[in-house]
Amino acid sequence: MYPLYQIDPMTAAYAESICRWQYPGEYAVYSFEKNQETLSELMNGEYFSCVNAAGDLIGYFCFGGSAQIPTETSYTADEDKIDIGLGLSPALCGHGYGREFLKSGLRCAEQRFCAKGFRLVVAAFNKRAIALYHRCGFQEIGRIRHKKSNTLFVVMSRSV
Repeated sequence: MYPLYQIDPMTAAYAESICRWQYPGEYAVYSFEKNQETLSELMNGEYFSCVNAAGDLIGYFCFGGSAQIPTETSYTADEDKIDIGLGLSPALCGHGYGREFLKSGLRCAEQRFCAKGFRLVVAAFNKRAIALYHRCGFQEIGRIRHKKSNTLFVVMSRSV
């Protein structure tokens, strides 16, 4: 029964909304700053909005270079896998929406980019997300540190 969520190229209005999302506590590392640089990134063609059946913005996905974090040492490109980044609205986190949200993004990547596999990075402290990714078939393949914040991230991948 697809799509539970509609995924389309990012619009300026949705980018503005996402810039206002603030995640609490240690999850603040996922918050955006509302400035022209952030808006330009969200509108670079690699970001997609995700809305529910009522048309409410619930999250976003990004694919390719925008899904990679800046690191001192680059993680090796894998031509068989597409990098995926995602963000669920802070109001919806922890309420059981993650699995279907993630599945929608993976289906989108398969259809739009003919992805054969996926790679993502997640903050190592984010046990909730890591557990979800494991349940959806992702395996840890390494760890890296964010260049600016020095936050430890887990690199995970899975095949289609």
